[in-house]
Amino acid sequence: MKNLLVSVMILLWIVLLVSPVAATNGPRYATGFTFERHDDFTLVTVTKPWQGATTGDIIRYVLYRRGTRPPVGYYDMLAVEVPVQSVITMATIFLPHLEQLGEIESLVGHDALAWVYSPAVRTRGEQGYVTEVGSGSMVDIERTLELQPDIIFTNSFGGDWDANPVLERAGLPTAISGDWVEQSPLGRAEWLLFTALFFDKLDVAQEVFREIEMQYLALARLAASATDRPSVLINAPYQGTWSVAGGDSYAARFIGDAGGDYVWTDDHTVGAIFLDFETVFAEAGTADVWINPGVWASLDAGRAEDRRFERFSSFKNGAVFNNNARISATGGIDYFESGASNPHIVLNDLIWVFHPDLVPGYEPFYYQKLE
Repeated sequence: MKNLLVSVMILLWIVLLVSPVAATNGPRYATGFTFERHDDFTLVTVTKPWQGATTGDIIRYVLYRRGTRPPVGYYDMLAVEVPVQSVITMATIFLPHLEQLGEIESLVGHDALAWVYSPAVRTRGEQGYVTEVGSGSMVDIERTLELQPDIIFTNSFGGDWDANPVLERAGLPTAISGDWVEQSPLGRAEWLLFTALFFDKLDVAQEVFREIEMQYLALARLAASATDRPSVLINAPYQGTWSVAGGDSYAARFIGDAGGDYVWTDDHTVGAIFLDFETVFAEAGTADVWINPGVWASLDAGRAEDRRFERFSSFKNGAVFNNNARISATGGIDYFESGASNPHIVLNDLIWVFHPDLVPGYEPFYYQKLE
């Protein structure tokens, strides 16, 4: 018996000795990526790069320490030497990540600077430190190659307009983020960790996210204490079609966490629902509050678009709020840039919209009441 115990202990010791040391410390809220840390490298897996992605669409990256060789056995993955020192972003949602990680100076290229809100990025663009490379499948490959980025961060929608197939065919190192697929605000914000892995700054990202999480959960508890839940309408029609968020969507989760009663909460669609004007009016004509009505800066802008909006109770009562309080001179709206990275601030704004008595004296950040 003693010899058997010794043999088992020796066998376990050998297994531990020859097996790579790995630590899985993945995200808590995000469902679209995981990572596994080893002594000298990290494996990153994007399981949901776009809506409708299947197991055959899973993307993997192996990140290895700068100055070392890529680990053997991972030849089917993009190998990236970290920390990266020069990056290109193909969407504004990555810019707040760079600011949160203290890595703005690593940015050498962006798809379209006109839609950027960040004063720091706009200034670096004006000074010639950040080059425009074009958007989607129209990305300027020659210009992008000249910048020699260590990594290009992009989103993919699984369609012909995507930039990643064009970039990858040119041999450019490309990382696809599926943050936009997440259904929860904290899940989307946690993609900061994905970006941070490429800079070898996971500890910084985790500290930033812990503060965001703490504030978000505290605000959600505050909103849950409200005695009433105003009914909420969202968005405005475009070219005759009204796109509203499904009841299991990211936007619906925000409304619910802020103490609102979303009109389509019982429709378990994850993405958008496309409706005509009269259907929306029948469902939400008596809604207490209307949020995110497109590009309107005033109620008059809504009237000019369609006089029928005056039939909605929320419009008649002046309870219309838009998320365009912060906009650059060229039209970059900060909500669509940094809102996903700051869900606690968005939630605070929405509580101010639905329950101003719960946040007395609060000055909204992204939202404004339309006059």
